[in-house]
Amino acid sequence: TNLLHGISDNAIDENFPPTAQEAAELEDVEAFVEMMASFADQEAREERARVSFDHVKKRWETRRADGLIGRPRPAKHSVEPVNHNQPKLSSSNELVKSSEVHSQRMLLKHQKLHQKDLEFRNKHMDMGANKKGASSLGGHQRRPIQQPRKAN
Repeated sequence: TNLLHGISDNAIDENFPPTAQEAAELEDVEAFVEMMASFADQEAREERARVSFDHVKKRWETRRADGLIGRPRPAKHSVEPVNHNQPKLSSSNELVKSSEVHSQRMLLKHQKLHQKDLEFRNKHMDMGANKKGASSLGGHQRRPIQQPRKAN
């Protein structure tokens, strides 16, 4: 056995290469050792976490009860103050009041809703004509039948 201790690992690997089965076993052993090492590391982290609880932040209610700690954070550089009373420049560099922009948007919105309403009415009128008075609700009447109130 002393004879084998004197031979380097590289010399043994060169003279006696591992077979495919031995190579597969060596890879499995390496994967197992890596997995066990990661489990040991994870277990050590869990033990440290149980002792200190430094990694756990306070719940919202506790932070709210403590009040503001430190000073408030300044606004981000991307935030630009907006004055709604001043007119703003449009893309053509002419002054446009915000009320005009708002009225233009409302007009477009109203036109779109009106167009959708007309399309809906035309669609259902055509369907009603084909079914001779019945709506597209599977032959049911459009208005529910008036039923008498329950007498106590």
